[in-house]
Amino acid sequence: MASPVIDLSHQPTTVRLGIQSEEGNGILTGTELRGHSEAPLFWFVHGFQSEKMGNKAGRLLEAAASRGWSFTSFDLRGHGGSSPTLPGSPEHPLAGLCHSSLISDMAAVASHLDTWHNGPRVLIGSSMGGYASVWHAALHPKKVQGLVLVAPAWRFGNTILSRVEKAAQGAGKTWKETGWHDYQGGITSTRLSWHLVEEAAAHPYPMLARKVGCPVRVLHAMDDEVIDCLESVEALKLLAGNAELLLTRTGGHRLSGQLEHMERMAVEMAGTA
Repeated sequence: MASPVIDLSHQPTTVRLGIQSEEGNGILTGTELRGHSEAPLFWFVHGFQSEKMGNKAGRLLEAAASRGWSFTSFDLRGHGGSSPTLPGSPEHPLAGLCHSSLISDMAAVASHLDTWHNGPRVLIGSSMGGYASVWHAALHPKKVQGLVLVAPAWRFGNTILSRVEKAAQGAGKTWKETGWHDYQGGITSTRLSWHLVEEAAAHPYPMLARKVGCPVRVLHAMDDEVIDCLESVEALKLLAGNAELLLTRTGGHRLSGQLEHMERMAVEMAGTA
C-alpha cells in the first residue's frame, strides 16, 4: 500500500500553550498541523508515560495531511515537553496526575483549538489518552464528532492500583497510608499520589459510558497485557449511542501492527454526521 502524500505547503508546527489550573500554572507542548478551519481535525491523546508523537500520532498526522485536514497532539502535563503536574516538582513530573489534571489539560487544548478550528473534531485516545478523550467527550458533547479509543484505560486510576497490588503484596495499602507510591512503569519509575486512586473511585466508568453521545469506535487486542479487552466489552454494553468494538487476536497493548484499523476508524468518524 502506497504511503500517503503529505501536503508540503502545510508543515506541522510546535505549539506551547499556557495552562492555568488549581494545581498551578504550566505549559503544554504540542504538535499541530492546520488545514482548512472547517475541515475535520484529528486530535490524538497519548497514553501513560508516553508522548505526543509516537507511531500512532505519526500515522494520523500523515492521514490528515494527505486529505488537507488538521491534526493536533499535546504532551499532557508530566509527559514529554510539558510542565510537571505539580509546579516546582520536576523530579516527580507525574506526582499530581489524576482525573482533574487530565480534564484540565484536555479543556485547555480544546479552548486553544476553538480559536482556529470550526470543523468536525475526532478524538483518538490511546490507553490513558482513551480515558481522557472519552471523559472530555462526555463533558463537551457538542464539541466532539466522534471517538476512536485504542486499548482504552476505562478505569485508569484503578488499573494503576491493580497493577501495584499485583506487583507486591500490601503495596496498595502502603500507598494509601503514605499517600505516595514509586510506580515501576514500563519506561522508568515515577511517583504517583493516592489522589489518583481517590479521583478514579469518584468517576467510575459506568457513569462515564452513559454520558457519551457521539459515535465511538474501540480497537482492542485479546492479548493486551495491560488492560483486559473484557473492559472494552463491558463498556460497549453501557454506551448509549452508536458504538462498535473491533477485537484483534494479537497486537498487545501498543497495537503497533494495527494502525491501519485505527486510521480507518478515524476517517470514518470524521465523516459521521
